[in-house]
Amino acid sequence: MLGALAGCWAAPAIQAVAPPHAASGDLATAEAVLEASLVAQGGRAALGRIVSSRSTGSLITPNGVIAKLTIQSATPRSVLTTIEVPGLQTIRQGVSGDIVWETSGLGPRILTGSERAQQLREAAVGADADWKTLYTQTTLEGVVAHARGHAYKIVQITPEGDRQTRYFAHEQQRVVGEEMIAASRLGTIPVVTTFSDYRAVAGTRHPHHVQRVEGAEGTMTIQLDTIEINPTIPSGTFELPAEIAALAK
Repeated sequence: MLGALAGCWAAPAIQAVAPPHAASGDLATAEAVLEASLVAQGGRAALGRIVSSRSTGSLITPNGVIAKLTIQSATPRSVLTTIEVPGLQTIRQGVSGDIVWETSGLGPRILTGSERAQQLREAAVGADADWKTLYTQTTLEGVVAHARGHAYKIVQITPEGDRQTRYFAHEQQRVVGEEMIAASRLGTIPVVTTFSDYRAVAGTRHPHHVQRVEGAEGTMTIQLDTIEINPTIPSGTFELPAEIAALAK
């Protein structure tokens, strides 16, 4: 859900590879880590009952500007992210069916290529549970130092050949970090994200604090105040804006 902010500022064969020297007591395969992470989030059953969500909070840019953030999503993969910068601009980014789009002070655009593919993966409700479909290779590279503790390091390869590295807390198996080379309007940039402040919401657990470093631009902070599970999303929320619909013709 939070990954949808990137760029604002037939099922493939699966390989799940164990590290060559797993320590005694560690989870031994990528699948074991990912399944344990689903349990830590509340379990497949609880996650499978999520059909919509709404999150509100703040986005703080590297230069200290505070914007109002709203993220709405619904199955199977509809998303609308709104970033309101007081007195400056409103940025909207959405996924509507197979169309990934954005409007900002730079004008409207439809995303393509790896940038589009990344947003489609992240827009899928229940994406974490569907990892075998979304990635062609998933490898456990062992336990590494991460932030203030240790984490399982998982490397996933997308159908487009892009590499995504995720870190799962060694004790709790929650996602605590992510690294990737992300496509954006300005080209490809390295992105490092950390997740923290997990809270229980309707029988599931979600991070409420996210820090994201994009290239040399500094740290962007996301602080979520509320996360609603299965709210009623108003009809028409995910319809294409007129300027995007015109581009899509």
